[in-house]
Amino acid sequence: MRIALINENSQAAKNELILTSLKNVVEPMGHTVDNYGMYTAADEAQLTYVQVGILGAILLGPLAGSILGAVFGICSLISNTIAPTLLSFAFSPFMSTTGLIGALKAFWISVGCRVLIGLIAGLVWKLFMAFRMKDLIALPIVGFIGSMVNTVAVMGSIYFLLAAEYAAAKNVGVTAVFGLVMGTVTASGIPEAIAAAVLVTVIGKALLAVFRRLGKG
Repeated sequence: MRIALINENSQAAKNELILTSLKNVVEPMGHTVDNYGMYTAADEAQLTYVQVGILGAILLGPLAGSILGAVFGICSLISNTIAPTLLSFAFSPFMSTTGLIGALKAFWISVGCRVLIGLIAGLVWKLFMAFRMKDLIALPIVGFIGSMVNTVAVMGSIYFLLAAEYAAAKNVGVTAVFGLVMGTVTASGIPEAIAAAVLVTVIGKALLAVFRRLGKG
């Protein structure tokens, strides 16, 4: 079996350590490891957990993509609990300022929204494959959609569920929250989605070729 190693940017500096450890475990079993990066934290192409989740959904299906998204969400929850920031109340139930209801909202934003990345990306990919769409058309579309799902779901949930708390954290009126949310979607979400479209296409094309040679795609 061939195993693909893909690191997102927060773990890029550990790529060599992870690769060596993985090889030590699986190569004696007759498996091989293909390292697709990130190789170092200074790599020009920066992979995020969103793009890794999308790639997982494309290669392994919506369920696997959803599980990857949940893992990333839980990591985000832990990070926001251990090293809280101004907006950690939206990503960690333990940092809620509105009790149990706020905690449930934070869990949805941190974990639920991340599950949607892999779920929707995987379902859209399956739909495209059912219509026999070419990979070079399907991959960038799925990459773009998957990334936008993350941005829209997270920022949309903050707007609809935690607008008052978000306004207080930003020291603005509640009526200004919509503009701030849309600003984030436009200024950050769209460029990130374009980057995801490019990276998912380049890496996904290579990984799909391997999977298909192995009869798994």
